Amino acid sequence: MVLIPYVIWESEINIKLQLLTIIGRIIMFHKAVEMNYLDGTNLELHFQDGIVKQYDVASLFYKYPQMKALEDRNVFISGKLISPYGIKWTDELDLETETVYEQGMTVSKKNEDW
Repeated sequence: MVLIPYVIWESEINIKLQLLTIIGRIIMFHKAVEMNYLDGTNLELHFQDGIVKQYDVASLFYKYPQMKALEDRNVFISGKLISPYGIKWTDELDLETETVYEQGMTVSKKNEDW
C-alpha cells in the first residue's frame, strides 16, 4: 500500500470523520497529544498510544510547493496542533497527523518490547 501525504484544511478533518461514519468503514486514526519543533523543518509528535514520531516536513515540498513556506522558521514554529488529527500553520498550510504517524521515524515506543 502506498501512503500519500495529504495537505488538509481544518474543516476537512471533521468532514472526513463524518463520511467514514456514514459509509460504515472503521479506520484507525492515531491521536496526537503533543507536538515539538526540532531543527530545520523537523517536528516530533507524541501519540496517545505512546508512540513518538519525528517527521521532516520538507519531504512534502516537491509534491506540495506551497509547503515551502515552512522553510521560514517563524512560519514553521507558528504551527499548532489544532486537534488530535491535524497541524495548522496558516489557512493554506495544514497537515494530517496520520501522515506523520505513517511516514515519520519512530523514536520511542510506550513498550519497547513490541
